[in-house]
Amino acid sequence: MNKKIFVMFLMSVFSLAFSGNLIAQNSDAVNNSSAIYDNSGNPNYHNESIIFGDILRNQNVDSLITVLQGYGVEWTGNYYVVSNFSLNMFYKIRPDWSLQQSLPLAGGTGLFRDMEFAKGYLWGVNTTASIFKVDTATWTQVGTIALPGGTTARCLAWDPVRNAFWTSTSSFSGFMRAFDTLGVAIPNSDIPVANNAGSFYGASYDNYSTGGPYLWISSDATPTSSNTTKYVKWRISTLPPVKVDSIVVTVPLTTGAPLASGGSDFTTTLVPGKATIIGLVQGTPDRVLVIDIGDLVGISSNNTEVPNSFVLSQNYPNPFNPNTTFTFGMPKDAEMRLSVMDVLGREVEVLASGFKKAGTYTVNYDASKLSSGIYFYTLTSGSFKETKKMLLIK
Repeated sequence: MNKKIFVMFLMSVFSLAFSGNLIAQNSDAVNNSSAIYDNSGNPNYHNESIIFGDILRNQNVDSLITVLQGYGVEWTGNYYVVSNFSLNMFYKIRPDWSLQQSLPLAGGTGLFRDMEFAKGYLWGVNTTASIFKVDTATWTQVGTIALPGGTTARCLAWDPVRNAFWTSTSSFSGFMRAFDTLGVAIPNSDIPVANNAGSFYGASYDNYSTGGPYLWISSDATPTSSNTTKYVKWRISTLPPVKVDSIVVTVPLTTGAPLASGGSDFTTTLVPGKATIIGLVQGTPDRVLVIDIGDLVGISSNNTEVPNSFVLSQNYPNPFNPNTTFTFGMPKDAEMRLSVMDVLGREVEVLASGFKKAGTYTVNYDASKLSSGIYFYTLTSGSFKETKKMLLIK
């Protein structure tokens, strides 16, 4: 039995072992309680993320993509997008990890190592001095941001506060740096690769965790190994960035020589009640990880205020850019769901869901990944359903 067939056999065994897991129908859920936390002697270390590290989902990329070249990964709120950096291909993958569509990129070079959804488009980098803009309605490259000559842009994250992209100037020896939408570097934004204690492979912007915003950088563990990857957390609320801590994650069900880190994303909409990093690692097989960063605290309650009936207030501010707040009231304990839809009626975000006690609740929402336009938000609980309109202006 060759190595690939043997690994596929192991995948099927583990799939059966986890088939009853409530997290995801087709995911291999693994507790990573042995994750290693490291402050690297940093005097600014505040032990803020010691709760994170469990692998909530561990998906087999090779089971859906026959060529072993998956690299970038993004979550849209409805489906994953995985890039193939050896081919001009994207793969839309459903939340249950079934392949929805294989899509070739038109009008460009593609080969994206890391990606980001921002301003209504998908953006990608491919170790050249450019950031590429892709229209996902047609999967066509429609624009380019030119970076300074000699830049090797390998990872990518959108910073809505600075209206800028974070990317690398070189994979292995340069800096992580923020560039505005004209390709001009933002002063004092440099993160030296030596201070990251590893190369720059993926980046994601966390505007949710307390004390942020933060930039998460995916990197190979130091020293490298056949089954570990690393995520480094940098506070970017002020410049220059400050390293907070890092974690080395042991990745079950794959191996490498060494295991290579890939693209990453941050989201609060994939696993109910959780803020998560989504990361891709290249190995045998390639895998997409969903890593627990912490419980969501964006919904708060004042249970001393119990309304007489269901109430959904107008969001404030409205219009907004990109943050707004929702308030709703429940007269009784019940299951509920608060979601956002676009003008075509497609659900783009689930802001809160599950069983809630009677009371008044507020939800803070960051719509930085959405494009400008009209959106609708709906509160549903039993037979009650109410929808209101809001306007995002960027």
